[in-house]
Amino acid sequence: MESNRNSDAAPYEQIDLFKIFDHIRLGIRRLFWLAPILIAVFAAAGYFYAKHTYVPSYTAYASFVVSADTPYGGSQSYYNRTTASQLSKTFPYIISSGVLKQVVAEDLGVTSIPATISAESTLESALFTLKATSNDPQSAYNVLQSVIENYPKVAEYIIGSTQLTKLDESGVPTEPSNPPDFWSYAGIGAAAGAVLTLLIMYVYSLTRKTVRSEDDLKEQISVTSLGALPFAPLKRRRKSNDRSLLLTRNIVDEMIGDPMRMIRTRLVVELEREEIRSFMVTSSLPGEGKTTTAANLALSLAQKGYSVILVDGDLRNPSVAKLFGIESAFGLADLLEGKCGLEQTLYTVKDTSLRVLTGLPNQLNPTTLISSSGMHDLLETLNGMADYVIVDTPPCRMMSDATLYARHLQGAVMVVRQDYARVSQVIACFESLAETGISILGYIRNAVTEESVGYGRGYSYGSRGYQRYGYGYGYGSKKK
Repeated sequence: MESNRNSDAAPYEQIDLFKIFDHIRLGIRRLFWLAPILIAVFAAAGYFYAKHTYVPSYTAYASFVVSADTPYGGSQSYYNRTTASQLSKTFPYIISSGVLKQVVAEDLGVTSIPATISAESTLESALFTLKATSNDPQSAYNVLQSVIENYPKVAEYIIGSTQLTKLDESGVPTEPSNPPDFWSYAGIGAAAGAVLTLLIMYVYSLTRKTVRSEDDLKEQISVTSLGALPFAPLKRRRKSNDRSLLLTRNIVDEMIGDPMRMIRTRLVVELEREEIRSFMVTSSLPGEGKTTTAANLALSLAQKGYSVILVDGDLRNPSVAKLFGIESAFGLADLLEGKCGLEQTLYTVKDTSLRVLTGLPNQLNPTTLISSSGMHDLLETLNGMADYVIVDTPPCRMMSDATLYARHLQGAVMVVRQDYARVSQVIACFESLAETGISILGYIRNAVTEESVGYGRGYSYGSRGYQRYGYGYGYGSKKK
């Protein structure tokens, strides 16, 4: 029974350990810049602390051969070794009794001895060494000389008459007996900085209630997970002008094509079950990759043979045209305001059944245009022209545009980037959309790392000069 309990407990302990490592890993990814700073600061603090508190000590010593006056001449060497051993053993008692201290202090003309005195004998020999340690080399030497002169007189009352024959003497010491080791303290400080960094990273990751897995949302809401897209760094080719993150590039299709097709399959099931033909793709925060995900989802549906229209519904910061490399003189707002016709803003992507309704930036009245009957009529018209209409909207936590679009559309898909938005922010976005009555089709996890997303391969292309799938455009992101 005991072995069964142990075997049952082991998996839980292992899972907890993995969670700790996962929290630290996520903290490192977010706060990697903190490590060199804290390590350098603590290393410097350790170095300067050691330098500031360092007090040199100087040790003067003298070695002797000990001999004793004994009537047993045949065992003289034995008695000498014994005497040396006894001297070293009794020395602490002589010092603590204050007898020798008093004699030496009177000899030097001071009230207290300015040094630490010690003695030791060499094992199995008659060698005996006296040492005097002080912060001042001359004081150490003076104390040693006084001890040499007075110690035999004091020891005679305890172990009898002895004779010390000097063999070696240090003289006035010139080098400290405790040489400075500032770098060791710097190393200790660096280690302390590294430990503190890991602790901060761990606490940081615990307090950041971001979406890291399906379980983080599954515990809070009952929304379908359509799948996950991997974190896939893409190398920018210097000799190529094609830097898009679309499935039309072979390298992109190789990395995210399979998981995107799995997402497409699950989404089509939801669309057909709900009889939905128009839906939005949004996110809770900017930078989660909703625009790129919407574009690739539209391409994937087109590759399956569906007729698809992708609408750049972000009237404040449109980016679909740039993503596809389309140069347009008119945008969605111009179409709604009657400045151009539909044929002037609708572009067919080469070799696909996908058409893109582009947008232009710096619109002054996006809320009014989105709420207008003209927007409703336009989306109804587009529904009659394609199997599916996909609208890329602004992040729903940044402004009300997404909820306004929900009045004209049938469904919504949320893009949730791993370890980016807080769980509370994502849930709030779902709730604001649900209040409009729109059908929430599910969510797509984006830029997923360290876990399987269904395609069984990992990619690594370096660190500089690369694009990363799913980063999105605008709203504070860097433009290149």
